[in-house]
Amino acid sequence: QDRGENLTREELNVTWDDVVINTTEMRRKKPKTVSIPCTIRDFKSDHPDFYLPGEGPPGRSFGHVKGCVKQQLGPDRKPVFHENGTCFNSSATFAQWYNDAPGVNIRDNFTMEFLPNEFEGLTYDNQAFFPFDGKAWGNEDFGHN
Repeated sequence: QDRGENLTREELNVTWDDVVINTTEMRRKKPKTVSIPCTIRDFKSDHPDFYLPGEGPPGRSFGHVKGCVKQQLGPDRKPVFHENGTCFNSSATFAQWYNDAPGVNIRDNFTMEFLPNEFEGLTYDNQAFFPFDGKAWGNEDFGHN
């Protein structure tokens, strides 16, 4: 069974000190780099959840949008669609973001490297975050994928 998206903190060999910023402890020891394996999916540009302002579900706004998912993760440890939300076209299109959907998305693995920052915590900073450039569905006439 592929467990790439469902590894536990123990399986990743990551302690709570690595995950939770404990400033007292961080002052005593320099934080280390933390690597987190992630699942990423590439979608075609015509996916129904991609749209411009004025398109998409009624009442949908752009920017930071709240209420798209329920507060608690589901039993599969993935976000749960909020039926009254205005962020996605349907529960079916929402599920495609967190599950493999042949012909709709292409899955790949990606590792995020969190480095110590000036605030005694950890930061992921990648100004060129385009892990699917030239892969999966391709760049589809865009500068990046």
